Amino acid sequence: MISVNFKKTSNVHAGVFGCVAISFPLLLAACGDDSSSNSGDDVRLIESIEDAGECTDANANEMVKIKATNVDGDTVFLFFICEDKEWVSDIGGLSRKVLKPSAVIRDSIKDERDGRTYRTSKVGEQTWIVENLKYEMEGSLCYENKKDNCKKYGRLYSMDAAKKACPSGWHPATNGEWKTMLETLGNVFLHSSSTGDVNTFQASYKDDSMKDQYGFNIVASGYGLDPEYAAQSNQAQFGNFPRGIYIWAPTDSELKNDVAKWHQVRIDTKKNLAQVFVAGKEMFLSVVCAKD
Repeated sequence: MISVNFKKTSNVHAGVFGCVAISFPLLLAACGDDSSSNSGDDVRLIESIEDAGECTDANANEMVKIKATNVDGDTVFLFFICEDKEWVSDIGGLSRKVLKPSAVIRDSIKDERDGRTYRTSKVGEQTWIVENLKYEMEGSLCYENKKDNCKKYGRLYSMDAAKKACPSGWHPATNGEWKTMLETLGNVFLHSSSTGDVNTFQASYKDDSMKDQYGFNIVASGYGLDPEYAAQSNQAQFGNFPRGIYIWAPTDSELKNDVAKWHQVRIDTKKNLAQVFVAGKEMFLSVVCAKD
């Protein structure tokens, strides 16, 4: 499970603390100063949102809290309130409906190109292939050129290959789709880059995967470089395995147009840091597909 920490850069929540701890995919809480009015001892403490019970008219406005740890190792509380017969995440007056694991539609698809079967999850209006793509094609490679790594961690794709790597009817999940998916699961992006449609965030890991209640099992596979580029720049062709997850995450515009660079989601499991960066055509990264 991933705990995500979004840094607040605007006054959207006046008087709210400077960062928000978010547990991927479900939980969120105020972090830093624990002086929030929500931290009172009268709020029912539960292990997970599934333990909250049914939200009905009888317990409308009831609040529950879940004890968690943020990226700095501090104890924080994740708060939910019963509104309109649904448990919604609550922080600084901002409420979001929480999509429970039971609401996710799990299925699978078969890639007709190679016969491989992938697990899928429908999260809200989006459907995702919840594994690293493994389709072998020109412009893709295995970490350290070892086939066993492709079997375990999926293939790494150049930017050009990533454009056509997904099965028919699917595409590399965009930066905006990552944002929507996390928001649908009850999370909030509070800090965006200057481009307006690209979001940066921080994440904390207990292990090197995104395995969770919603079916996601996206694993750390490191990154690769074009062999000629690596040689010319005197760099190692592969790096940051098993520490890092590097996933192509283009904007809608990048996906549709011929551009020199795409955005990526980069998650460092050792530094507990996940951010969005720009990567050029020399990079080879993982691909996670979303349905058209």
